Amino acid sequence: SDVAVGELLASPGPLCEGALRHYVAAFELDDLPIERAIRKVLGSFRLPGEAQKIGRVMEAFADVFFAHGGALAASDARSAGAAFVLAFAVVMLNTDAHNANVKEKMTFGQFVENNANLNDGANFEERTLRRIFD
Repeated sequence: SDVAVGELLASPGPLCEGALRHYVAAFELDDLPIERAIRKVLGSFRLPGEAQKIGRVMEAFADVFFAHGGALAASDARSAGAAFVLAFAVVMLNTDAHNANVKEKMTFGQFVENNANLNDGANFEERTLRRIFD
């Protein structure tokens, strides 16, 4: 099941982490903006709810995305570390937008403020954040 795949790929340890990186690398992410690349990868399994597991998946995604994502990856984030921050922000924004328990939804201004100076000390491009937010 997609839940079992997500749990396995997000589990700690060298075997699962290696499998996760190979799994993510199997996707064609060239010239996709980060939010579409995340959607493509996460559409194939269910992301676990535990923050550490989400972090492992987003870190592997960001490393592969930044290394193989082409020009769009470089324009979205300055490094794999910045891509990780942005990828995690996409997941958090999605949770905020689609979780019925979140009563006050994040505004675009709050999204920009939450991600200020996180692109290796610089701001992410406003057009990138707008594209993700919309």
